[in-house]
Amino acid sequence: MNDLAGGHVDFLCEQVVSVAPQVTGGLIKAYGVTGNARAVSMPDVPTMAEAGFLQFEMSIWSGLWAPKGTSTTAVATLSGALDKALDDPEVQKKMSDLGGSVPPKNERSSAFFADYLKKEIARWHPILRAAAQVGN
Repeated sequence: MNDLAGGHVDFLCEQVVSVAPQVTGGLIKAYGVTGNARAVSMPDVPTMAEAGFLQFEMSIWSGLWAPKGTSTTAVATLSGALDKALDDPEVQKKMSDLGGSVPPKNERSSAFFADYLKKEIARWHPILRAAAQVGN
């Protein structure tokens, strides 16, 4: 970010939560967001599709893992605590203010996340494999 703001590099691809203050403050210019919708914290910045880069979508996500063999009771307790925190309006507002979002309740289960991870791995594996071959 320092090199971009200082004019030492011409381009940066970074999470909205990391750049929104610099964009809204006029320090840097954002040309597009890689999600499928505009960022709440930067509503004037188009999606990459709106900016003319069709089929370019990438999002940042976070997950919570426990060691293999963790009891279902412990997993349920952790999931419940996470749900309670994510349902808190203050947490949701802070996430939104930062440019992030809280997934809907139906997308917070272990099963949903496992399926999502499988799809992401299948999506990115060939791209990463091809990129690894470029320098060889």
